[in-house]
Amino acid sequence: MATYQKITVYMHAQFDQIYIELIPRAHNSQADALARLATSERVAELSEISITKIVSPSTLDYMVAQMDTDGENWMTPIVEYLTEGILPQDSTKASQLCI
Repeated sequence: MATYQKITVYMHAQFDQIYIELIPRAHNSQADALARLATSERVAELSEISITKIVSPSTLDYMVAQMDTDGENWMTPIVEYLTEGILPQDSTKASQLCI
């Protein structure tokens, strides 16, 4: 759980605002039952439910994204519009940015 918390804190910093909603177990009974089943010692006795054991974590301790920032690329018009309010001169491309 600490890894999930670390990723959540990192991702929270990337947004101006986030909304987290707690779903009560009463409204999420199927997922809760599956989670209990997956941690049960009797899993091997069940033949009706297919369970796949995850051998590696679903998260990584770190995330790396390498970007080429030299010159213009497909993100340039988007970044210019979001940071400076500058739209492309091509009306079609400009309308794509103003959704």
